[in-house]
Amino acid sequence: MVSAVAVAFADELGIEVKVFAPAPSPVHAFDRHRIQYDAALIIKSLESTDFEPCLRVVALVDVDLFVPVFTFVFGEARKGGRVAVASAFRLKDQPERLAKISLHEFGHLCMLDHCHWDDGCVMNFSCDIKALDRIPDRFCRYCLEQVKFMARSPISQFEP
Repeated sequence: MVSAVAVAFADELGIEVKVFAPAPSPVHAFDRHRIQYDAALIIKSLESTDFEPCLRVVALVDVDLFVPVFTFVFGEARKGGRVAVASAFRLKDQPERLAKISLHEFGHLCMLDHCHWDDGCVMNFSCDIKALDRIPDRFCRYCLEQVKFMARSPISQFEP
């Protein structure tokens, strides 16, 4: 699964991908009432980790993620943030799905909102597997231009 994500980034964005050693399970983010993992808590803990020389990081996990307003999420990122998380948990061992989620969350790290230009853009919102399968693993030309620019730019350059 990790190699499929790395290939998707190299193919779509032409950027070098660094794969870090696996980290321990994010037990600190487990919510015993929901029996899921809080995506925001995972991101928060990873933001304090030094990932030099990487400007942005997409952490891949195999746990069921949630954010308070949704029953589950495939991934989560803070627009313009440094760390995103993408989960393989609900993807039924389909690496191309994890690649789409990872590219999508990386787009958010690069300041993109959900795409309103092109229905065939990976930045379209996917609330379930059917919606995820309908979108390609590619950015539309508008989103791609911004992601390619932002992927090589330090985050501090764009912070207020």
